[in-house]
Amino acid sequence: MLFKAIVLQSKKKILICPLDWGIGHATRCVPLINKLRARNFEVLVAAGGRTLAYLENEFPDIKYIQFRGYSVKYPQKGNMMLKMMVSAPRILNNIYEENLDLQKIIKAYKISAVISDNRFGCWSKQVPSIYISHQISVKAPAGFRFLEGFLFRLHSRFINKYDQCWIPDYKNTPNLSGGLSHLKTPKINHFFIGPLSRFNENLRPAKSTFSHELLAIVSGPEPQRSIFENILIEQLNSLPLKALILSGKPEENTDRQIQKNIRICSNLPTTDLAQAINQAEIVVCRPGYSTLMDLAAFGKKALLVPTPGQTEQEYLANFHAAQKRFYVAKQSGLNLKDDLSKALSYQGFRLHYDTAGLETALDSFQLLIEKQS
Repeated sequence: MLFKAIVLQSKKKILICPLDWGIGHATRCVPLINKLRARNFEVLVAAGGRTLAYLENEFPDIKYIQFRGYSVKYPQKGNMMLKMMVSAPRILNNIYEENLDLQKIIKAYKISAVISDNRFGCWSKQVPSIYISHQISVKAPAGFRFLEGFLFRLHSRFINKYDQCWIPDYKNTPNLSGGLSHLKTPKINHFFIGPLSRFNENLRPAKSTFSHELLAIVSGPEPQRSIFENILIEQLNSLPLKALILSGKPEENTDRQIQKNIRICSNLPTTDLAQAINQAEIVVCRPGYSTLMDLAAFGKKALLVPTPGQTEQEYLANFHAAQKRFYVAKQSGLNLKDDLSKALSYQGFRLHYDTAGLETALDSFQLLIEKQS
Protein backbone atom coordinates (compact mmCIF):
# COMPACT_ATOMS: atom_id res chain seq x y z
CA MET A 1 0.00 0.00 0.00
CA LEU A 2 1.30 3.42 -0.95
CA PHE A 3 1.07 6.41 1.39
CA LYS A 4 1.69 9.99 0.31
CA ALA A 5 3.28 12.58 2.58
CA ILE A 6 1.21 13.46 5.64
CA VAL A 7 0.30 17.11 6.05
CA LEU A 8 -1.06 17.97 9.48
CA GLN A 9 -3.95 20.42 9.51
CA SER A 10 -6.48 21.54 12.07
CA LYS A 11 -9.48 20.51 9.96
CA LYS A 12 -11.17 17.21 10.73
CA LYS A 13 -10.13 14.66 8.12
CA ILE A 14 -12.77 12.52 6.43
CA LEU A 15 -11.66 9.49 4.43
CA ILE A 16 -13.91 8.42 1.54
CA CYS A 17 -13.50 4.86 0.22
CA PRO A 18 -15.52 4.12 -2.95
CA LEU A 19 -15.87 0.63 -4.41
CA ASP A 20 -13.86 -0.06 -7.57
CA TRP A 21 -16.56 -1.76 -9.70
CA GLY A 22 -16.89 0.76 -12.53
CA ILE A 23 -16.87 4.49 -11.79
CA GLY A 24 -20.45 4.89 -10.58
CA HIS A 25 -19.43 4.64 -6.94
CA ALA A 26 -16.95 7.46 -7.60
CA THR A 27 -19.36 9.74 -9.48
CA ARG A 28 -21.90 9.72 -6.67
CA CYS A 29 -19.17 10.70 -4.22
CA VAL A 30 -18.81 14.05 -6.05
CA PRO A 31 -21.78 15.83 -4.38
CA LEU A 32 -20.85 14.27 -1.06
CA ILE A 33 -17.27 15.55 -1.28
CA ASN A 34 -18.57 19.01 -2.16
CA LYS A 35 -20.91 19.01 0.85
CA LEU A 36 -18.18 17.86 3.23
CA ARG A 37 -15.78 20.53 2.02
CA ALA A 38 -18.49 23.15 2.38
CA ARG A 39 -18.68 22.12 6.05
CA ASN A 40 -14.96 22.75 6.41
CA PHE A 41 -13.84 19.12 6.49
CA GLU A 42 -10.66 18.01 4.78
CA VAL A 43 -11.49 15.14 2.44
CA LEU A 44 -9.08 12.34 1.57
CA VAL A 45 -9.85 9.50 -0.84
CA ALA A 46 -8.63 5.90 -0.66
CA ALA A 47 -9.26 4.16 -3.99
CA GLY A 48 -7.68 2.46 -6.98
CA GLY A 49 -8.05 1.92 -10.72
CA ARG A 50 -10.62 3.90 -12.69
CA THR A 51 -12.35 5.02 -9.50
CA LEU A 52 -9.18 6.77 -8.40
CA ALA A 53 -8.49 8.19 -11.89
CA TYR A 54 -11.99 9.66 -12.11
CA LEU A 55 -11.85 11.44 -8.74
CA GLU A 56 -8.32 12.71 -9.39
CA ASN A 57 -9.67 14.41 -12.52
CA GLU A 58 -12.62 15.89 -10.64
CA PHE A 59 -10.70 16.97 -7.52
CA PRO A 60 -7.00 17.41 -8.33
CA ASP A 61 -6.39 19.36 -5.11
CA ILE A 62 -7.25 16.70 -2.51
CA LYS A 63 -5.08 13.89 -1.12
CA TYR A 64 -5.32 10.39 -2.58
CA ILE A 65 -4.22 7.08 -1.12
CA GLN A 66 -3.72 4.05 -3.35
CA PHE A 67 -6.08 1.43 -1.94
CA ARG A 68 -6.44 -2.18 -3.05
CA GLY A 69 -9.66 -3.14 -4.80
CA TYR A 70 -11.66 -6.34 -5.10
CA SER A 71 -10.59 -6.79 -8.76
CA VAL A 72 -13.84 -8.58 -9.66
CA LYS A 73 -14.49 -9.11 -13.37
CA TYR A 74 -17.80 -9.93 -14.97
CA PRO A 75 -17.84 -13.22 -16.89
CA GLN A 76 -17.95 -13.02 -20.67
CA LYS A 77 -20.61 -15.71 -20.55
CA GLY A 78 -22.58 -17.21 -17.68
CA ASN A 79 -23.96 -15.80 -14.46
CA MET A 80 -22.32 -13.25 -12.20
CA MET A 81 -23.81 -14.86 -9.08
CA LEU A 82 -22.02 -18.13 -9.80
CA LYS A 83 -18.75 -16.30 -10.35
CA MET A 84 -19.20 -14.42 -7.07
CA MET A 85 -19.85 -17.67 -5.21
CA VAL A 86 -16.68 -19.21 -6.61
CA SER A 87 -14.74 -16.01 -5.79
CA ALA A 88 -16.21 -15.69 -2.27
CA PRO A 89 -13.12 -16.90 -0.35
CA ARG A 90 -10.87 -14.43 -2.17
CA ILE A 91 -13.35 -11.56 -1.76
CA LEU A 92 -13.73 -12.24 1.98
CA ASN A 93 -9.95 -12.24 2.32
CA ASN A 94 -9.82 -8.91 0.45
CA ILE A 95 -12.40 -7.48 2.86
CA TYR A 96 -10.32 -8.62 5.83
CA GLU A 97 -7.13 -7.14 4.35
CA GLU A 98 -8.77 -3.83 3.41
CA ASN A 99 -9.95 -3.47 7.00
CA LEU A 100 -6.38 -3.96 8.23
CA ASP A 101 -5.13 -1.41 5.70
CA LEU A 102 -7.84 1.03 6.77
CA GLN A 103 -6.73 0.97 10.40
CA LYS A 104 -3.18 1.85 9.28
CA ILE A 105 -4.48 4.73 7.16
CA ILE A 106 -6.57 6.07 10.05
CA LYS A 107 -3.52 6.11 12.29
CA ALA A 108 -1.07 7.47 9.69
CA TYR A 109 -3.32 10.28 8.45
CA LYS A 110 -5.10 11.05 11.73
CA ILE A 111 -8.51 10.37 10.17
CA SER A 112 -11.56 11.59 12.12
CA ALA A 113 -14.20 9.51 10.29
CA VAL A 114 -14.62 7.13 7.34
CA ILE A 115 -17.31 7.01 4.65
CA SER A 116 -17.42 3.79 2.64
CA ASP A 117 -19.34 3.60 -0.61
CA ASN A 118 -20.23 -0.10 -0.74
CA ARG A 119 -16.86 -1.34 0.54
CA PHE A 120 -17.59 -3.98 3.16
CA GLY A 121 -14.33 -3.71 5.08
CA CYS A 122 -14.02 0.06 5.59
CA TRP A 123 -15.43 0.23 9.10
CA SER A 124 -13.55 1.03 12.27
CA LYS A 125 -13.92 0.98 16.04
CA GLN A 126 -11.41 3.84 16.26
CA VAL A 127 -13.53 6.48 14.49
CA PRO A 128 -17.14 6.88 13.25
CA SER A 129 -17.78 5.01 10.00
CA ILE A 130 -20.60 5.37 7.48
CA TYR A 131 -21.72 2.87 4.84
CA ILE A 132 -23.39 4.09 1.62
CA SER A 133 -25.47 1.66 -0.43
CA HIS A 134 -28.63 1.63 -2.52
CA GLN A 135 -28.79 -2.17 -2.51
CA ILE A 136 -29.64 -3.37 0.99
CA SER A 137 -31.54 -6.35 -0.37
CA VAL A 138 -29.27 -8.32 -2.71
CA LYS A 139 -31.12 -9.81 -5.67
CA ALA A 140 -30.31 -13.34 -6.75
CA PRO A 141 -30.84 -14.68 -10.29
CA ALA A 142 -33.69 -17.00 -11.24
CA GLY A 143 -33.07 -20.41 -9.74
CA PHE A 144 -31.21 -18.90 -6.77
CA ARG A 145 -33.98 -16.74 -5.23
CA PHE A 146 -33.96 -18.97 -2.15
CA LEU A 147 -30.57 -17.41 -1.32
CA GLU A 148 -31.90 -13.85 -1.00
CA GLY A 149 -32.76 -14.18 2.69
CA PHE A 150 -29.27 -15.45 3.46
CA LEU A 151 -27.67 -12.71 1.31
CA PHE A 152 -29.69 -10.03 3.12
CA ARG A 153 -28.61 -11.34 6.53
CA LEU A 154 -24.99 -11.50 5.39
CA HIS A 155 -25.11 -7.97 3.99
CA SER A 156 -26.82 -6.68 7.15
CA ARG A 157 -24.06 -8.23 9.23
CA PHE A 158 -21.48 -6.13 7.38
CA ILE A 159 -23.66 -2.99 7.44
CA ASN A 160 -24.17 -3.22 11.19
CA LYS A 161 -20.42 -2.96 11.74
CA TYR A 162 -20.83 0.69 10.69
CA ASP A 163 -22.34 3.45 12.81
CA GLN A 164 -24.84 4.42 10.12
CA CYS A 165 -26.03 3.35 6.67
CA TRP A 166 -26.88 6.09 4.15
CA ILE A 167 -29.23 5.15 1.31
CA PRO A 168 -28.99 7.48 -1.73
CA ASP A 169 -32.69 7.61 -2.54
CA TYR A 170 -35.93 9.12 -1.28
CA LYS A 171 -37.81 7.26 1.44
CA ASN A 172 -41.21 7.55 -0.24
CA THR A 173 -42.45 7.19 -3.80
CA PRO A 174 -41.46 8.09 -6.41
CA ASN A 175 -38.01 6.63 -5.90
CA LEU A 176 -35.19 5.05 -7.88
CA SER A 177 -34.20 1.89 -6.02
CA GLY A 178 -37.54 0.17 -5.38
CA GLY A 179 -37.22 -3.08 -3.46
CA LEU A 180 -33.44 -2.88 -3.29
CA SER A 181 -33.62 -0.50 -0.34
CA HIS A 182 -37.29 0.05 0.57
CA LEU A 183 -37.74 -2.80 3.02
CA LYS A 184 -40.43 -3.36 5.65
CA THR A 185 -37.94 -4.30 8.37
CA PRO A 186 -34.41 -3.22 7.36
CA LYS A 187 -33.01 -3.74 10.92
CA ILE A 188 -30.19 -1.32 10.26
CA ASN A 189 -29.49 2.23 11.47
CA HIS A 190 -30.19 4.02 8.20
CA PHE A 191 -30.91 7.39 6.64
CA PHE A 192 -32.51 8.01 3.25
CA ILE A 193 -30.31 10.89 2.03
CA GLY A 194 -31.84 11.50 -1.40
CA PRO A 195 -30.21 10.73 -4.77
CA LEU A 196 -26.51 11.60 -5.09
CA SER A 197 -26.01 12.97 -8.58
CA ARG A 198 -23.15 15.13 -9.83
CA PHE A 199 -25.81 17.05 -11.74
CA ASN A 200 -27.70 18.85 -9.03
CA GLU A 201 -30.01 21.80 -9.50
CA ASN A 202 -27.12 24.25 -9.20
CA LEU A 203 -25.40 22.89 -12.32
CA ARG A 204 -26.73 24.65 -15.38
CA PRO A 205 -25.24 23.34 -18.64
CA ALA A 206 -23.75 26.05 -20.82
CA LYS A 207 -24.46 26.22 -24.53
CA SER A 208 -23.39 22.88 -25.94
CA THR A 209 -20.17 22.54 -27.89
CA PHE A 210 -21.14 19.02 -28.97
CA SER A 211 -22.90 17.82 -32.10
CA HIS A 212 -24.80 14.59 -31.54
CA GLU A 213 -28.31 13.16 -31.31
CA LEU A 214 -27.47 10.06 -29.28
CA LEU A 215 -25.23 9.74 -26.23
CA ALA A 216 -23.97 6.28 -25.30
CA ILE A 217 -22.45 5.89 -21.83
CA VAL A 218 -20.32 2.77 -21.53
CA SER A 219 -19.33 1.74 -18.03
CA GLY A 220 -18.62 -1.11 -15.65
CA PRO A 221 -15.97 -3.79 -15.21
CA GLU A 222 -14.35 -5.70 -18.06
CA PRO A 223 -14.84 -7.62 -20.25
CA GLN A 224 -18.50 -6.56 -20.51
CA ARG A 225 -17.59 -2.88 -20.82
CA SER A 226 -15.63 -3.53 -24.02
CA ILE A 227 -18.21 -5.98 -25.39
CA PHE A 228 -20.95 -3.36 -25.01
CA GLU A 229 -18.82 -0.64 -26.59
CA ASN A 230 -18.02 -2.80 -29.63
CA ILE A 231 -21.70 -3.69 -30.17
CA LEU A 232 -22.63 0.00 -30.06
CA ILE A 233 -19.94 1.04 -32.52
CA GLU A 234 -20.88 -1.72 -34.96
CA GLN A 235 -24.59 -0.88 -34.93
CA LEU A 236 -24.25 2.91 -34.86
CA ASN A 237 -22.03 2.75 -37.94
CA SER A 238 -25.07 1.72 -40.01
CA LEU A 239 -27.51 4.27 -38.58
CA PRO A 240 -28.06 7.84 -39.80
CA LEU A 241 -27.41 9.27 -36.33
CA LYS A 242 -24.65 11.44 -34.94
CA ALA A 243 -23.47 9.69 -31.81
CA LEU A 244 -21.14 10.48 -28.94
CA ILE A 245 -19.78 7.48 -27.01
CA LEU A 246 -18.26 7.90 -23.55
CA SER A 247 -16.06 4.88 -23.01
CA GLY A 248 -15.77 5.18 -19.20
CA LYS A 249 -11.96 5.25 -19.10
CA PRO A 250 -10.97 8.26 -16.99
CA GLU A 251 -7.40 6.96 -16.81
CA GLU A 252 -7.07 7.76 -20.53
CA ASN A 253 -7.34 11.09 -22.32
CA THR A 254 -8.72 10.32 -25.75
CA ASP A 255 -11.19 12.13 -27.98
CA ARG A 256 -11.43 11.01 -31.58
CA GLN A 257 -13.80 10.67 -34.53
CA ILE A 258 -13.81 6.93 -35.28
CA GLN A 259 -16.48 7.10 -37.98
CA LYS A 260 -18.10 9.97 -39.84
CA ASN A 261 -21.05 9.86 -37.44
CA ILE A 262 -19.35 8.52 -34.30
CA ARG A 263 -17.17 10.43 -31.86
CA ILE A 264 -15.68 8.61 -28.87
CA CYS A 265 -14.31 10.18 -25.69
CA SER A 266 -12.63 8.36 -22.83
CA ASN A 267 -14.18 10.67 -20.22
CA LEU A 268 -15.67 14.15 -19.83
CA PRO A 269 -15.52 16.63 -16.95
CA THR A 270 -18.82 17.09 -15.13
CA THR A 271 -19.78 20.36 -16.83
CA ASP A 272 -19.01 18.98 -20.30
CA LEU A 273 -20.93 15.79 -19.58
CA ALA A 274 -23.90 17.88 -18.47
CA GLN A 275 -23.83 19.57 -21.87
CA ALA A 276 -23.59 16.24 -23.66
CA ILE A 277 -26.54 14.73 -21.76
CA ASN A 278 -28.60 17.88 -22.12
CA GLN A 279 -28.20 17.97 -25.90
CA ALA A 280 -28.84 14.30 -26.64
CA GLU A 281 -32.31 13.28 -27.70
CA ILE A 282 -31.79 9.92 -26.04
CA VAL A 283 -29.15 8.15 -23.91
CA VAL A 284 -28.08 4.51 -24.28
CA CYS A 285 -26.52 3.14 -21.09
CA ARG A 286 -26.33 0.50 -18.42
CA PRO A 287 -28.97 0.79 -15.67
CA GLY A 288 -26.29 1.21 -13.03
CA TYR A 289 -27.72 3.06 -10.05
CA SER A 290 -25.44 6.08 -10.33
CA THR A 291 -26.34 6.42 -14.02
CA LEU A 292 -30.05 6.29 -13.14
CA MET A 293 -29.55 9.07 -10.57
CA ASP A 294 -27.88 11.18 -13.26
CA LEU A 295 -30.66 10.49 -15.79
CA ALA A 296 -33.26 11.49 -13.20
CA ALA A 297 -31.45 14.79 -12.65
CA PHE A 298 -32.13 15.68 -16.30
CA GLY A 299 -35.38 13.80 -16.89
CA LYS A 300 -33.78 12.19 -19.95
CA LYS A 301 -35.24 9.39 -22.05
CA ALA A 302 -32.99 6.36 -22.19
CA LEU A 303 -32.53 2.89 -23.61
CA LEU A 304 -31.29 0.67 -20.79
CA VAL A 305 -29.07 -2.34 -21.55
CA PRO A 306 -28.28 -4.32 -18.37
CA THR A 307 -24.91 -6.00 -17.97
CA PRO A 308 -25.57 -9.71 -18.62
CA GLY A 309 -25.80 -11.64 -15.36
CA GLN A 310 -25.79 -8.49 -13.20
CA THR A 311 -28.95 -9.08 -11.16
CA GLU A 312 -29.03 -5.62 -9.58
CA GLN A 313 -29.07 -3.93 -13.00
CA GLU A 314 -31.64 -6.38 -14.30
CA TYR A 315 -33.88 -5.64 -11.31
CA LEU A 316 -33.52 -1.86 -11.70
CA ALA A 317 -34.18 -2.04 -15.44
CA ASN A 318 -37.36 -4.09 -14.96
CA PHE A 319 -38.49 -1.88 -12.04
CA HIS A 320 -38.34 1.28 -14.17
CA ALA A 321 -39.65 -0.39 -17.33
CA ALA A 322 -42.75 -1.57 -15.44
CA GLN A 323 -43.51 2.07 -14.63
CA LYS A 324 -43.02 3.09 -18.29
CA ARG A 325 -40.02 5.24 -17.46
CA PHE A 326 -37.39 3.55 -19.64
CA TYR A 327 -37.33 0.90 -22.35
CA VAL A 328 -35.05 -2.09 -21.72
CA ALA A 329 -33.19 -4.29 -24.20
CA LYS A 330 -30.98 -7.31 -23.65
CA GLN A 331 -27.39 -6.92 -24.79
CA SER A 332 -27.52 -10.24 -26.66
CA GLY A 333 -30.49 -9.10 -28.74
CA LEU A 334 -29.74 -5.38 -28.99
CA ASN A 335 -31.06 -3.84 -32.20
CA LEU A 336 -30.58 -0.08 -31.99
CA LYS A 337 -32.66 0.66 -35.07
CA ASP A 338 -35.79 -0.85 -33.48
CA ASP A 339 -34.99 -0.38 -29.80
CA LEU A 340 -34.34 3.36 -30.03
CA SER A 341 -37.73 4.07 -31.58
CA LYS A 342 -39.40 2.08 -28.78
CA ALA A 343 -37.35 3.84 -26.10
CA LEU A 344 -38.41 7.26 -27.39
CA SER A 345 -42.05 6.35 -26.71
CA TYR A 346 -41.31 6.01 -22.98
CA GLN A 347 -41.68 9.04 -20.74
CA GLY A 348 -38.32 9.13 -18.93
CA PHE A 349 -38.13 10.04 -15.27
CA ARG A 350 -37.21 13.19 -13.38
CA LEU A 351 -36.73 13.61 -9.64
CA HIS A 352 -36.63 16.94 -7.90
CA TYR A 353 -33.23 17.44 -6.29
CA ASP A 354 -33.66 17.80 -2.52
CA THR A 355 -30.70 17.89 -0.13
CA ALA A 356 -32.71 17.84 3.12
CA GLY A 357 -32.04 14.15 3.77
CA LEU A 358 -28.33 14.50 3.09
CA GLU A 359 -28.05 17.58 5.31
CA THR A 360 -29.81 15.72 8.16
CA ALA A 361 -27.43 12.77 7.77
CA LEU A 362 -24.43 15.11 7.73
CA ASP A 363 -25.66 16.83 10.91
CA SER A 364 -25.83 13.43 12.62
CA PHE A 365 -22.42 12.56 11.20
CA GLN A 366 -20.89 15.70 12.68
CA LEU A 367 -22.35 14.86 16.09
CA LEU A 368 -20.73 11.43 15.91
CA ILE A 369 -17.37 13.04 15.20
CA GLU A 370 -17.77 15.57 18.00
CA LYS A 371 -18.63 12.81 20.50
CA GLN A 372 -15.55 10.88 19.39
CA SER A 373 -13.24 13.90 19.85
